[in-house]
Amino acid sequence: SLYRSATGAKDYLKLEEYIKGVVAAEIGPKYPMEALKAQAIVARTMTLALINYENGTRGKHNTDASDDHTEFQAYNEKAITDNIRKAVDATRGQVLTYNGKFVYAEFHSASPRKTASVAEGFPKLANKTSGYLKSVPTDGLKYAPAKYRNWTVKIPKSEVKAVMGPKAGSLNDIRVSKRGPSGRALTISAGSASIPAVDL
Repeated sequence: SLYRSATGAKDYLKLEEYIKGVVAAEIGPKYPMEALKAQAIVARTMTLALINYENGTRGKHNTDASDDHTEFQAYNEKAITDNIRKAVDATRGQVLTYNGKFVYAEFHSASPRKTASVAEGFPKLANKTSGYLKSVPTDGLKYAPAKYRNWTVKIPKSEVKAVMGPKAGSLNDIRVSKRGPSGRALTISAGSASIPAVDL
């Protein structure tokens, strides 16, 4: 079952059809066949891990999954191409496991110098994935599209205040107060408030 964020509808589809829409939304058709196959395996594995070990999106939408990438994985059936269908069909049923369990197959677009540790990116999964999700050196930005190399996000001060609470004060002294092994922010502080960076 798939929650459709634009309409609030609940769709029902077979796992392999769902994976085609995930590959289409997450990386699209412009990559070589082997990259599409790898993404299909990662998406399938992540789907099964989230449904089996995190209860999917049942708590929020009473569904297995959501098409909102901030809740589950991105999904777009309109972007499925013949190559994506071939990649998913060629890897049908293939998953990644660790000690007999589906791995949390986290993936991302690009990473400078070093990938984040799981504690930096997904602290709630740190104990579950410590055996296989490790920070590694990378030159990921070398091949990344320009839009991923340098970017800026603007967040209204009112939203930051709402997240950090009244102890954050004026936010004039907002700062990264603790960094993880890869250099990414672990804790954000302002005034007498400190919050996990992932919450911000």
